[in-house]
Amino acid sequence: MKTRMPTSFIPKTVTVATCAALFISMASFAAPSLQTDADKTSYSMGASIGNYISGQVYNQVELGSAVNVDLVVQGFIDALKDKQQLTDEEVLTYLNQRAEELNAARTLVAEKQMVETKKPVLHF
Repeated sequence: MKTRMPTSFIPKTVTVATCAALFISMASFAAPSLQTDADKTSYSMGASIGNYISGQVYNQVELGSAVNVDLVVQGFIDALKDKQQLTDEEVLTYLNQRAEELNAARTLVAEKQMVETKKPVLHF
């Protein structure tokens, strides 16, 4: 059974706006024609990666982290074209820094949940 983290401290509009921005950014590209199996396989690879990234963006926003979806898309395109604006070392540094921030946020959420579950239940 999956457990969801409480998100009452995060405005839902931020989450919805971020996810909507991701889909709008991706929809701005011309829809390709999927005629061959190679086309469909290639598209499936992109869709799979897009679904993964969308989930990551959603999870990070749920934890209160800021994500610029346009730059996520741009970074992906730049990497495919071998024209990254940051070195691989810089990319790893920033991703590791984000991972530490997200781990700290997850720890705070877990601690808050533990406090909530230990509160006595009042019966009327």
